[in-house]
Formats: sequence, structure tokens, C-alpha cells
Amino acid sequence: MAGKLEGQTAIVTGGARGIGHGIAQRLAADGARIIPWGMSLAEFDAATAGFAPLLTQIVDVSSKAAVDAAFAEALAAAGQIEILINNAGINGPVMPVWEYPEETWSRVLSVNLNSVFYTCRAAVPHMKARGHGRIVNIASMAGKDGVPFIAAYSAAKGGVIAFTKALAK
Repeated sequence: MAGKLEGQTAIVTGGARGIGHGIAQRLAADGARIIPWGMSLAEFDAATAGFAPLLTQIVDVSSKAAVDAAFAEALAAAGQIEILINNAGINGPVMPVWEYPEETWSRVLSVNLNSVFYTCRAAVPHMKARGHGRIVNIASMAGKDGVPFIAAYSAAKGGVIAFTKALAK
């Protein structure tokens, strides 16, 4: 019996390890072809991953140029992309806002929020042209409630929540 996602292709950002890897495994178990994206694939072992990736890509999701190039390569390899899981993220340092380095603030927002915009901007036109697609953007309760000493992460995840609502509408 074929899985309910048989023949569909999924890009999973941060899919080489952690929660992203678990998401990739679950999608693969339902028949999806998986393309994990990661800043590094050093921890990814195809032999023990629980699935055989269609393609693995090292992608800095905080870079629009890198996302655009990786999406084009993934599309060329797969023929179509039906599923995008925006899971990549970084926490950043745990410290008071008044001590938070500006460059770190920018990096946390770029990896956690700008990346969601870049990947959706790349994927949505393709999905719209095909008349089908699914995007899941991973946020956090920190984005809804705010968490002391992780203001950048909280702000970025709050942005992901609002962006997702706006895109869906």
C-alpha cells in the first residue's frame, strides 16, 4: 500500500538533525521524497537516517541568494515540490535585551524569520502554478508569549506566526 504522500517531494529546512530530522522521517514514512536542507550536513548519515533523501543540500537559509539557488536545484532534481517545512532556527544567546549584541540580534531574526520569507517567496509561485502545495512554518510559544532573555528568538517566532497568517489569507 502506498503512503498518503507517495510521489510528493518535501523540502525540510533544518532537516539534517533534531526536530527537522524527525519531521523528515515522518514524511518519508508516508511516502514523500525528502530533500533536507541544513547549514551543515556533518551530522546527517543517510545510512541511519531512516530514509533515503532524494537530494541533500547545504543551504544558508538566511541568504535569499542561497535559498533561490537551492530551491532551483531541488526543483530540477525533483520536478516538483509539494511540501515545504520551514523548521530551521537558532536560539541565540540567553541574555537581557540591553546587553544583546546587534549583530547577533540580526542573525537570529534572519535565520528564524527572514528565512521563512525567502523560502516561501521561492516556493509559493511554483505551488500556485501547479495548483497545489503545503507549507508548514514552525514557530514557538515564545513567539506568542515572549520569553525573558530570549527576546530575539521571541520576536522572530512572533514574526513567523504573523507572517504565516498573512500568507495564508
